[in-house]
Amino acid sequence: MVHVCEPKRRWMNKDEKYSRLAFHAFNRFYEITQALGKKDFETFVKSKFYLGFTKFGKHMLNINAINPEEFVDFVIQNSVKLDKWCSDSVYETYVQELNRKESADRAVERSILLMQKWSDEYERPFNEFFKEVSKPLAIHYIKSGRISPWVIFNCDNGAELIDSFSDHELNIINEYLEPETKMVPSEDTAPAPTVHSSLSAATVILLIILFCFLCPFLRQRWMRNQRPRTFSI
Repeated sequence: MVHVCEPKRRWMNKDEKYSRLAFHAFNRFYEITQALGKKDFETFVKSKFYLGFTKFGKHMLNINAINPEEFVDFVIQNSVKLDKWCSDSVYETYVQELNRKESADRAVERSILLMQKWSDEYERPFNEFFKEVSKPLAIHYIKSGRISPWVIFNCDNGAELIDSFSDHELNIINEYLEPETKMVPSEDTAPAPTVHSSLSAATVILLIILFCFLCPFLRQRWMRNQRPRTFSI
């Protein structure tokens, strides 16, 4: 067995995705906390915090963190200790904060990407997501930030899915939904609450309408993909 010393191993892993994420976090830490310029990779390799940052880089990949760069800034700006960065509770708090502050267009975009991935994985039509996704999986998607309350509460099928949850299930996801800041009120309801977004409620409605127009097209594309294929040898 060939022995590889630790510094050399770190250099060999320089281009690994977890290492690049860790190096980015390392630089952001010094930029935000000490207003220092970017450090080179050699400084990172020799740092006593190297293992802590690379552990965090691997953690972000393992949980498929939403907007990793923003997650990095979140833990630094909130003065979370490095050894707590991989804590589940820290990421859960980040997702809750993201849901409160994220713009509607980005929220809808990441939700649609999730639905497309679900459609490919389960071989079901894209626009059947809210009707057919299992409750445990839906809860996981909500808690991990894969699908946004913007879409859930501005889609009839999404609201029906939430209504189908038991009290226990609602208690699990309640902190991630915050419906009072996500729902677009109708003319018959009370005055609209403050929505923490750069987009107006009208813009959200337009995005949802666009989503609805896309669904039939995606359904047709999905149906075409189910037709038997012939291959020449």
